[in-house]
Order: sequence, then C-alpha cells, then structure tokens
Amino acid sequence: MKKTIEDIKDVVLNMPAKEKNKLLLQLLRKSPETIQKIYYQKVSEEDEVKTLIENLKEEITDLLSWEYSKGGNEYKNMAKGIAKASKEIGRYKSVLNPEQETEINMHLLDIIFTDLSVNLGTCWTVFDHKVTQTLSKTINLVTKKIHEDYRVEFEGQLNTYLKRLKAASSHLDYVYILPDRIEY
Repeated sequence: MKKTIEDIKDVVLNMPAKEKNKLLLQLLRKSPETIQKIYYQKVSEEDEVKTLIENLKEEITDLLSWEYSKGGNEYKNMAKGIAKASKEIGRYKSVLNPEQETEINMHLLDIIFTDLSVNLGTCWTVFDHKVTQTLSKTINLVTKKIHEDYRVEFEGQLNTYLKRLKAASSHLDYVYILPDRIEY
C-alpha cells in the first residue's frame, strides 16, 4: 500500500530541526529539479532568472542548428532537435512562470517557422508532429495559464503559425484538430 504525506506529516513536523535538515538535504540530493526550483525561488536574484532565460534561448538555437547540420534524414534530425529543446525547457518548468515559459516556446517556434517551415507538409510527418506538439503546448499556455494582458503579445504570432501549419499540413489529423485561430 502506497503511503501519503498524511501518513508521515506528524512525525516530520515533530522532528528536531537538526534531523529535519539532514533529511531535507538527503532528499534534495536525489532531486536536481527541486534544487533548481528552490534556488531560483529563494536564493537567486531576478537578473539570474533573466540570464537563465537568455541562456536557454541560446541553447535551443544551438540545439536546433546542431541537429540540422548532422548527416542523415534532416526531417528526423529536426524532430529530434525540437524534442531535445522541449526537454530542456521542461527541465526548468518549475523555475519559470507561464509567461516566461511561453516566451521560450515562442523563441523555439520563431526558429521553426522562420528557418525550417519549408520542411512542413512533406511525407516525413515526424517533423510536423513535433511542430504541432510545440505549437499546441504554447497555445495551451497562452489560453489557459497566462493572464489576458499577456495573451495579446503572443496571440497574433500564434495565429500566423497556426495558419501556416494548417496550410502546409492540414491533411494530418493532429494538425487538423488544432483551432483555426485563438481568441480570448
């Protein structure tokens, strides 16, 4: 039977401070994501978060250009690049607020639709699928997670990307079911 927080809550709350600290450090060693989250919420200055966002954008750009330059099937390489970029964004999801995460996703989409959109709609649908996943995740962030005041910043560009993706790949079911445009 799986134990819950309620099963140990009283014991943890009544532990001596020294023992709690030791336990906390043991748990943190096993969870790098939690360390990142605590660091950026409690220790870092606001400039560090901005630097993290800029570094993350650079890393995404480098990931995509590296994957694109590899030999072999460029469509599969680009799909791998998008998957790696999404994974990298996911590593810092607990640190970023939804507006920052949307900004980074938009950077990824900007690269895709500026430099790689000629690859949409081909028989290699793995690339279209990764683009659709990224676009869908960003639409979800904009429509459900961020405040209406910030939506205006992203809405026009997302509608442009939706239109371009649907024009090239609407024959694919996962593209067809996307909305034609987002509105609030």
